[in-house]
Amino acid sequence: MLRWTGWFVVATLAATAAYEFVLALRRTPSPSGAGALLLVGLIAMLVAGGLVFARVPPTGLFAPVAALFVTARFYAGDPYYGTSFRSYADGGIFPPTWIFVLLAAAVVAGVTTHLWRRTRPVESAVVLVLLMFTALFMGAGH
Repeated sequence: MLRWTGWFVVATLAATAAYEFVLALRRTPSPSGAGALLLVGLIAMLVAGGLVFARVPPTGLFAPVAALFVTARFYAGDPYYGTSFRSYADGGIFPPTWIFVLLAAAVVAGVTTHLWRRTRPVESAVVLVLLMFTALFMGAGH
């Protein structure tokens, strides 16, 4: 049962990342329901943080897919500015360097999941917490 839950979390994070990526490519502001999408992404990351300790098969994918969601969200339009397009990258509290460091850390956490089975929960959980913090407070720099 937990194995399917893990794959559902990966699919949910991938779908939210794809949606944010499309918004970023189209350079359109996020719709008014963007808060619901953020909530779904945050809940999926929270569940992934719990499943990391249950050692389900897709554990190595949790942090990288969550990082893709946060990166895509960073370049999507901020709904605070209404109809004009302004992404979170254009003057938010997190610089692009922070986002790419998190993306690299998530990939490293995913790779080390497969190499060192004993430390798997630690690095993935730390990266997931940092990603949740970043996604939650990305729009705080208005």
